[in-house]
Amino acid sequence: MRRKKDFLIVEDIEGDLEHDEIPIIRFKLQDANEEKDSIKLGKLKADPIKIKGKIPDINGLLDKDEIELEIKASPDDWEKLYILGISDPQKLGQTIFLNFAEPVWEYINRDKARAMESAFMRDSRQYVAAVYVVALHWRNHPPEKWPNFFRETLCKFDKSEITNPKTGQLTASKIAHQCWEELFEERREKLKLDAKEDRLDFKETYLDKNSYINPARDYFQKYNHTPTIETILNFLKQLP
Repeated sequence: MRRKKDFLIVEDIEGDLEHDEIPIIRFKLQDANEEKDSIKLGKLKADPIKIKGKIPDINGLLDKDEIELEIKASPDDWEKLYILGISDPQKLGQTIFLNFAEPVWEYINRDKARAMESAFMRDSRQYVAAVYVVALHWRNHPPEKWPNFFRETLCKFDKSEITNPKTGQLTASKIAHQCWEELFEERREKLKLDAKEDRLDFKETYLDKNSYINPARDYFQKYNHTPTIETILNFLKQLP
């Protein structure tokens, strides 16, 4: 790499087809006379060394022209970062993201994250309650008596996913689980929440501790078991 006076040098990775468009940001200190404030040494040899710099916008990926950066580490740790950067710069970048950028971002947005998780749990419990009370009732009726919406709901799933393997009977909790996964899986992944793949775990979270089950059941019985899942859900959404 040819020498430059710029504090940051950006180079493209070569020979890696999978990461051809990912740039490596390489920090290079200018001469001390040109950039006296870029590096701060401690009074003692073992004291931490602090460096200030800027990361320029890379291919328009950032919302601003550059990011200001300040890093402080011991001389030994600077050596370790240097060795890791030389041997595997991609792993160094990933390590910085996972251990610094991601946790700091999550901490800054913790209130927003909590609100989104709370909304997810509320929506999930309301939906599961609506599906569960409907499935609990109609599973005991022969298929020819099922309303169209319930028949269409079950047609989306493999029979083994919604029945008891020993008896072959429809299981309301399994139906609710499958419907929940179909509707909420993508949203759950974005929030990085537990998948609740285990049926007992799902039952504890969305059925046993679900305060919407009783209101949903009362509403369903009040209208002589005719409400659809959507109708019950609309009712539950109006509750405090």
